[in-house]
Amino acid sequence: MRASLPIAVITIACAAAVALAQQAGTAGPLALPYSAAPTSPSALDVSTARIDLATGAHADLSVRTTDGTPLAFAARTTAPWLTVFPAAGVAAASPVQLQVSVNRSQMLVGSDAARFVIRDARGAETNVLITAIKRPTAPRLVPWVEANIADDAQIQYVADGLRVWRYVTDTAVVSTGPGKAELFSRLRAAVPGSRLIPGLKTSPRLVPLGADSLLGWQLVALDIDELIAATGENHVLLENETAFEAYLVHGARLDLGRLREALAALPPNVDLYWYPGVSVQGDAQVRQRSRELTAVVAGAVRCRFVDLSYADPSWREWPPSILARQEIARLSNRVPVPLLYVGVIGDWQYWDEVDIRTALRDLRDYPAALVYPGLARWIESAEALKAVLADYDPNPPQVTLTGTGHLASALPTVLPAWPHIGP
Repeated sequence: MRASLPIAVITIACAAAVALAQQAGTAGPLALPYSAAPTSPSALDVSTARIDLATGAHADLSVRTTDGTPLAFAARTTAPWLTVFPAAGVAAASPVQLQVSVNRSQMLVGSDAARFVIRDARGAETNVLITAIKRPTAPRLVPWVEANIADDAQIQYVADGLRVWRYVTDTAVVSTGPGKAELFSRLRAAVPGSRLIPGLKTSPRLVPLGADSLLGWQLVALDIDELIAATGENHVLLENETAFEAYLVHGARLDLGRLREALAALPPNVDLYWYPGVSVQGDAQVRQRSRELTAVVAGAVRCRFVDLSYADPSWREWPPSILARQEIARLSNRVPVPLLYVGVIGDWQYWDEVDIRTALRDLRDYPAALVYPGLARWIESAEALKAVLADYDPNPPQVTLTGTGHLASALPTVLPAWPHIGP
């Protein structure tokens, strides 16, 4: 005979089963109180996984669910230059249209990529890769700063300015004195993505020995080699203003024939930029000496001259500037590099940053133009031009893309390189 359970135990067990069944919303003591609700296979279906915005402003895409079941979602982007509207919604069988937009004032010059992320109510995420390009100005503005001391504080200051200039351009000239090439490795590490063209102040080599000294130019050639090794560039700007000041301004003796022979010491395969070009001063004798010097350099060195005739907005139509421009064109078949002084330098007001679009329009046939704000205004001018050119677009027509990820019109997507300024 089997043993029977006490009546009290049976009563308690039955009561517990009834209570659990009631909590589960089911009937009868045999229903499972923890049975899971049926799950839906619904998921978000995004119309594309990648969009190349190139130089366009907007792209359209759509979101629906795989089985038509309504599913809430929220959208976000991973970069400040990319926005999405609407940022939330409910997807179902009918697609929800979304638009991503690029704000290029928040982009650095060059190519960039970001993600457009859609997260559904279940926590699943779908990523869409967005690529875009911010083109440089036309002509490309190339800021020029002198870091002759090149101590820790000055290098940090130059780097801080370069970070701001990256919103305006992708290239800068940093000139320094002999033995300072190490600063470029520090700047490249501090501001990756910025192309740095080295510049060399030649006066420490040439003033003690003479601007027509063979030994002086041999030392300059060694300095150039050092800069090329440090930067990987094949372009060097030679800042010769102080080196030739005694001859140009004061008429000191300079043997032009000896200079021609000494210049042969410079590396023949390096693209040099020679500053200054033909003088635009009012003194006729200074201009004559400048033309004679430029003629010697043009015949002896592979270089492009820095054109001073646009340096000040009032100089563009000044007769000495026009003559200087014509003289450079006559002496050299290589396209010169115009120089724009910006802001206040000393007690002289040059190009105001708010007027820089006028300079761009005047120089539209040149591939590049140097911009010189002076070391003291290096960051200030960068901030000002970043604001002035925030809505600048060298390709004004706006292109809207569809969600297929293909361009609605054919536009080049590769940024033009700066190495060769002209033919």
